[in-house]
Amino acid sequence: MRFRTTLILALVLALGILGVVYTDKQERNQEEADRESEKILAYSGEQVLGIHLLPAGIRAERDSSGWQLLAPVHTAGDKISLDAIASLFSWAKKERIVSDDANDHASFGLIPPRAILILTSASGLDTLFIGDDSQVGSFVYARKGNSPEVFLTTTSLWSNINKTLFDLRDKNILGFEQGRTDRLEIKNANGLFTMSKEGESWLLHSPKALRADARKVADLLNALQYQKALRFVEEEPHDLSAYGFGRPAIEIRVGSPASAGLRTLSIGSFDAGCYYARDAARLPVFTVDSSFVHRFNVALNDLRDKGMLRFNSEMVSAVEITAGDTTYICSRDTAGSWQMLQPKTGPVRSWKMTGLISDLSSATAEGFAADEPASLRPFGLDQPRIRCRLLQKKDVIAEFLIGKNKDASTLYAMAGGGRTVYLIRSDLFDKLNTRSADLLESLPSASAASPE
Repeated sequence: MRFRTTLILALVLALGILGVVYTDKQERNQEEADRESEKILAYSGEQVLGIHLLPAGIRAERDSSGWQLLAPVHTAGDKISLDAIASLFSWAKKERIVSDDANDHASFGLIPPRAILILTSASGLDTLFIGDDSQVGSFVYARKGNSPEVFLTTTSLWSNINKTLFDLRDKNILGFEQGRTDRLEIKNANGLFTMSKEGESWLLHSPKALRADARKVADLLNALQYQKALRFVEEEPHDLSAYGFGRPAIEIRVGSPASAGLRTLSIGSFDAGCYYARDAARLPVFTVDSSFVHRFNVALNDLRDKGMLRFNSEMVSAVEITAGDTTYICSRDTAGSWQMLQPKTGPVRSWKMTGLISDLSSATAEGFAADEPASLRPFGLDQPRIRCRLLQKKDVIAEFLIGKNKDASTLYAMAGGGRTVYLIRSDLFDKLNTRSADLLESLPSASAASPE
């Protein structure tokens, strides 16, 4: 009897659980059905293959390379703006149905409609008519082309399709892949500058063979990649000389000769705060901001590498600094601790030596005074005020010389073995113009010390 009661209770419990599961599933199915019924169009943005906007007369199609505008001009489309239109229906929904009578369409601004959006997908065409804004809330009236039903939907739908040709066209000034770029040429009033990438380094080839400033090159490439046209002046110009392209103010070539080739951007004449510009691979003339143009009005010293010393800080085992008549020698042991060997002895502030080596490793020139000068005497480098040598065991891996002042804030300097005279800030001189007291953890006793 007790077993039979338990069995009945278990059966009742199981049926209850099944009932709850079935009810929950039914509710979820109903919620899903409700969500589907709220959708304006039942497909995602990735399924949209074509967009047609009226009365703007803009048509775009998606192919393997992205969005292409077909009307009113044939050109590349703006991916972000066109993707935003295509993906509208993954989130925009019918907020409320207000009428199903076609006679009411005019009262909602749907005869004539404010805009018509025609979408092409693999399943065919879908048309959406956009009417007036609602009097209350951030909604617009709309209807689908196959139904008289008028509904309210988010006003974002209208703002996303209320676009001009300029909004929806590609506004990049030059089509190139920065990641595959290994050549940059700039021709301006200062001359022709050609640079190529070898490994991770950029080298100047003309007007001189020098290391290029990698950060400066990256800055210029970023400007080329991300600069947008301000406006399009003429789609098919008949007289390029009218825009100053007969003798361009600046001409830039960029790309990879071994792969996609070089793309050319020509900068024409100045007009009303901006410059005319043109990608040689495309017809339209457009304008660009003057600040962009000024970035490419470079000279040799803007492009050349301003790093003065190249060494591995971890390999430095000793530092020699000669300032005036005194030479300071500090050595690092295998544990990483620093000791002064001359002119006094004792433990050195490790952070001081680490900072000094780091400052030398990252030191950059403020400018360039001379390349391969006939004499170092005019710069005070024949008898430098400071000579700093970095050693790995007994081998000198870097040497730095500081000469006399050029003015109150800069001095002449040179890397050992080089033939370029740099201009450096006076603070680097101050850091190297050291004394024992600056370096030692504590001064040794007078009897153990040697005179400086």
